[in-house]
Amino acid sequence: MHRVREIIEKQKEVFSVRHDWTVLDVARYMSERNIGAVAVLDDKAQVVGMFSERDLMTRVVAVGRDPRQVRVAEVMSRNVQTARLDDTLEDCMEKMREHRCRHLPVVENGRLLGMISMRDIIEFQLMDREQQIEFMRAYIAQVPPGFGFSP
Repeated sequence: MHRVREIIEKQKEVFSVRHDWTVLDVARYMSERNIGAVAVLDDKAQVVGMFSERDLMTRVVAVGRDPRQVRVAEVMSRNVQTARLDDTLEDCMEKMREHRCRHLPVVENGRLLGMISMRDIIEFQLMDREQQIEFMRAYIAQVPPGFGFSP
């Protein structure tokens, strides 16, 4: 079984914002990095929430709030589900399905190590399947003609 660690080890940067940033600043941060969600940290660098494109649309834009005035702490999702490095990818997918979320901050000993998304997991599993197919093709190519077959 594959683990969260295998995806997190390939990530180059950990994306997060502070709870006192404005929604406009967070939206710009996310846009510049082409990310759909970000962990929100308190003054002690602990994860206190998540902010996603969906939060922006439903809790700010759709209700007419000014993103220049609203602090992300006011509109972020709380009670965040998290993942650990040794969690299986299957467990993470189940947690996302159960809690209807697409991103899980990866936290160990209270420290944010990265973020795992449903897309990350699907892409990882797809690459794994492609490698398995290539391995099988190479194996089949090495089998002598007629080996194991009798008329």
